[in-house]
Amino acid sequence: MRKPAFQYVSALFLLASFSAGAEPRAAEREAVVKGTVLVNGPVPTPAKFKLEDAMRRLTEEEYYVEETWLVGENRGLANCLVTLKAKNPADRIAPKPMDKVVLDKVGVRYVPRILAVTPGTEVVFRNKESPCRGFTVAGSRPLAGNLVSFNIAPGSEERATLKGPDTCSVTCPVRPYAKGYIQVVDTPHFAVTDSKGAFTIHSVPAGEYQVTVWHEAVGKLPKDAGPVELTVNNKNEYTLKFRVTPPGNGKK
Repeated sequence: MRKPAFQYVSALFLLASFSAGAEPRAAEREAVVKGTVLVNGPVPTPAKFKLEDAMRRLTEEEYYVEETWLVGENRGLANCLVTLKAKNPADRIAPKPMDKVVLDKVGVRYVPRILAVTPGTEVVFRNKESPCRGFTVAGSRPLAGNLVSFNIAPGSEERATLKGPDTCSVTCPVRPYAKGYIQVVDTPHFAVTDSKGAFTIHSVPAGEYQVTVWHEAVGKLPKDAGPVELTVNNKNEYTLKFRVTPPGNGKK
């Protein structure tokens, strides 16, 4: 029997090139932006769903406990998407499609729960061995055309190319509690918080940026949650901190 793998998407590294001597190039002025997203107050009590026999045998779990609010060390909040976007449209860098991107089904979970990709990225939807076969992807922007539905047998996979920007839910028509998200972002500068609520964004060029943090239960964090703008100049590293207050102050 295998137990489910709990995985969180960590920061995505965009490699910068450097040159020795002569005049400094733009890449040599790039910075690292890191930080944390923390939770204020109590979070909603997660719902529990009793698993059927086949899923229990696979996962060795009696129940699936809903994972919208995963709070870790020092009240860090996992699965928040942090993006930096140049304030001046003329300074924005069009992101390239990403390679080797996979969304797995592990038991009833989509792994990673929050997958961030750039427009034009081909995503592999893979089911290694789960009896939960459903992968229904539905974008929030109809014009983006991100609407696909797969019934993927264990040991099989399907592929789809996503357009953006868009926020896409991933669900199973048989088990509505099985949820995930694909964020299609129109910037190369982004990261998803880990189990401690930490994130790191590499290779950020000098400039002025809009800062956005998104969580599935809150949406875009309000302005009072943390900095909404960042100026990157000659420093090598910047640290940001955000605080999320659950809807209803954590009461259901």
